[in-house]
Amino acid sequence: MSNGNLVSQAIEGNDAGAFSNLRKIMAAQLVGGCGMAASVAATVADRGVFEAQKSYEAGNDGASTPDIVEDMIDRNASHVSVWLQKNGAELCEKGGLAVGTAVGTYLAAWCPAALPVCQKIGKVCGRALGKVGTVLIDKGIKKITACAKSLWQKAKEKAGKLKEKIFSFFS
Repeated sequence: MSNGNLVSQAIEGNDAGAFSNLRKIMAAQLVGGCGMAASVAATVADRGVFEAQKSYEAGNDGASTPDIVEDMIDRNASHVSVWLQKNGAELCEKGGLAVGTAVGTYLAAWCPAALPVCQKIGKVCGRALGKVGTVLIDKGIKKITACAKSLWQKAKEKAGKLKEKIFSFFS
């Protein structure tokens, strides 16, 4: 099957299998051709194919624009959540190490052994915080997503009311 047929099947035909295969091919091309990390390439490929599919749906009346916006909000929140699950604990650990290094450097003026001890404490605290922090941040992402959807609904309602006022004014 050619890439053109796969694109057609994935986007126009709304074929989940073709969509998955297209994402894989695009990610492989980004890794091989551009040297991207596999996780970054997978996210970029997914986002690109998903946005193309939603654009096609919007252009062909396959879905309403408000539904597409909500789908995009959900998809972006999902990408952030997946990234956080993969990288959150490591970032917290590195942050703890950085804080431990800063404190240890300050204390090293009075006690030279303070630096490695503070670094170890910072790393352990960061690792512990990472386990709890990533869960809490993920819950926060879900709340922000719900808030964004709510704001979208309110903006849509206000725009509809404004449109009605404008049309009634000119009628």
